[in-house]
Amino acid sequence: MKKLSLLLFIHLFVSAINAQVKQGNSLFWEISGNGLSKPSYLYGTMHVSSKTAFHLTDSFFVALKNVDMVALESRPEEWIDGLFNSDLMSSAYSQGGVYTKAYSNEDNDYSLYNIGFSNYIPKRQDLGSILSIEPSLINSILFRTQQVRQDFQEDTYLDMFIYQCGKKLGKGTIGLETFYGSMIMEMMASKAQRDEEKLDEVVEEDEEYAEEKGGSYKSYDEKLNEAYRTGNIKALDSLSKKSSGKGFHKYMIVERNRTMAHSYDSIIKSGKSLFAGIGAAHLSGNEGVLQFLKDMGYKVRPMEFSNPKPGKTKTKMEEMEVPTTLSNQYLEKEGISLLGVEKFYTFPTPGNMNFYLTFDLANGSFYFVNTMPTFGAFENKSPEYILDQMDSLVYEFTAGKMVSHKRIKNNLGYPGLEVVSKTKSGNSQKYQFFVGPQKIYSFKVSGKAEYALGKDAEKFFNSISFDNKNREGFSVFKPKHEQYEVSMPNEREFAQNPDGFFNQFQGEKITGVDLKTNDFYCLT
Repeated sequence: MKKLSLLLFIHLFVSAINAQVKQGNSLFWEISGNGLSKPSYLYGTMHVSSKTAFHLTDSFFVALKNVDMVALESRPEEWIDGLFNSDLMSSAYSQGGVYTKAYSNEDNDYSLYNIGFSNYIPKRQDLGSILSIEPSLINSILFRTQQVRQDFQEDTYLDMFIYQCGKKLGKGTIGLETFYGSMIMEMMASKAQRDEEKLDEVVEEDEEYAEEKGGSYKSYDEKLNEAYRTGNIKALDSLSKKSSGKGFHKYMIVERNRTMAHSYDSIIKSGKSLFAGIGAAHLSGNEGVLQFLKDMGYKVRPMEFSNPKPGKTKTKMEEMEVPTTLSNQYLEKEGISLLGVEKFYTFPTPGNMNFYLTFDLANGSFYFVNTMPTFGAFENKSPEYILDQMDSLVYEFTAGKMVSHKRIKNNLGYPGLEVVSKTKSGNSQKYQFFVGPQKIYSFKVSGKAEYALGKDAEKFFNSISFDNKNREGFSVFKPKHEQYEVSMPNEREFAQNPDGFFNQFQGEKITGVDLKTNDFYCLT
């Protein structure tokens, strides 16, 4: 009986969607004609990890396999470069995008004496934070999941899933617009929106209208999900227009539609067949991407669902892994050589913490390095003592279930820990922590399934090497601006905060430890 009910549900669900297709409504479109030797495809996405966005059928995967290239609105690699090389990152993190209490001043006194000469000794909770901290940016780029909705989500959002499928199938990947181009359009849209009606006013009108007609009111999200679930791109276009002013819609949707349609045209005219995933709101309407392509002479045909049970095909695709190329990297500020994917990006954090991040986008994985000053010598706390404190917190601050845990040392003899855990979602994570004379160093690899225990992760951890320079004795230190020089221990750290970032003391600080006497030196 249950099986019969399920089959009936699937039949009704697919029938409803295919009824929409016959009305010219579909998320999935074939692009042909105009001299093309083989078809290309457009798929309307939602930029979320919700299962609502993942009603994918065999025809979806067949199309991906048959094309030459895969496109998104913009390339994920450009998102990362754009974020780290623009003011967006500083703006996001100055508003609390990444924050740890270890570097907050509880009295909010940012005077010369309170910040310039303070040496914050990490407390127990601060040591716990370095074991568990993970920048929110990782979730934004790789997953876009919400912990409270974990059982109702996929491992990533649909756009990233399409990109990863392309990589796993050996396809070239491209963007239909540039990251900076889309940012300019978003800024222009936001500027226009400030003078136009707000979303809550539109929703309020809808609610009043529903009450007048004796109907039940549906929220914007309910309408959006219902339209997407049934492939009703006309309703999505209508909702997009109603939820924003004309100026916002012009720059956020229409102008970007023109750009993406022209890019799509250029790619397929070059002889390359293309599968492009773009936001579903960009497809329909008189100024939608589909209409622009029709105006260029292409035939656009809605695709019907060919198989209501795509699970096995999707699972096989998810289980595929793309060979990763690791290259030699050097973290100059830390004096650490190691392997990484492409390059490590660093970004502003509170106090003297340093975050370094690189992504294996195709495999949905990341490599993360984090350092935190201890000022241990200032209170006569040895690296071994600090590591013991961290060790006592491993169980409490390790994500998921701890699988293994052991003491290790690095190439300079710094004491350390190696921890392997498995999260509730079944993904393994691997960490190595080392405590030096002045800092804690954290290294982490995380990815789907057993990625963190695979060959690439092993190569990464085995490659970590700290500079074996002469760390004993003293030498003259002169900053690049050459405005002063000072004799300091060779075991030293130099920190700059020229802009007073995070409302901290604006200036420079040099700390050093004499390894023979364990005396602590500080110049600020």
